[in-house]
Amino acid sequence: MTVKDIENAFARYENGERPWRLVERDWYVANSTGILYPLKYIWALVTNSNPKSFNTRDARAELTERNYSVINKNQFSTQDAPVGKKKPGAKLVLILSYERSEEVKKAVLKRANGLCERCESPAPFKRKKDKTPYLEVHHKKQLAHGGEDTIKNAIALCPNCHRYEHYGV
Repeated sequence: MTVKDIENAFARYENGERPWRLVERDWYVANSTGILYPLKYIWALVTNSNPKSFNTRDARAELTERNYSVINKNQFSTQDAPVGKKKPGAKLVLILSYERSEEVKKAVLKRANGLCERCESPAPFKRKKDKTPYLEVHHKKQLAHGGEDTIKNAIALCPNCHRYEHYGV
């Protein structure tokens, strides 16, 4: 396997390739730009194997050998966190926000027909204003990472699945 194979796995993950569900997310690997990805998913995509069929020890060693940063989420505890100032100073923060198409949002929600497109469960809530099923539109390849605001790149998710797609919990 080559660095190109590994970078291809990052791209496949960015494009929404998730053939397995509920993969362990204790270990993460950073791509060349520093974005963290679940190590087990990336390694499974690199090796074209089921994540449950291997231990991450070998994957961690291989990725580290190729100069990728490998991080265990359990290495960080709140006890190790520095104590901040009681009254910290203020700073100006600029946020880049993307204008999203209302038409794309409506089309994706219509396609979902009230079902989460990940877990296939009915939307857990109804909107107060019009009693329509509450689902959130998620971009498979994030706009910040070059994804397009298109129906093809978007899916309707229940809040739990949306959180899972972003944070793995």
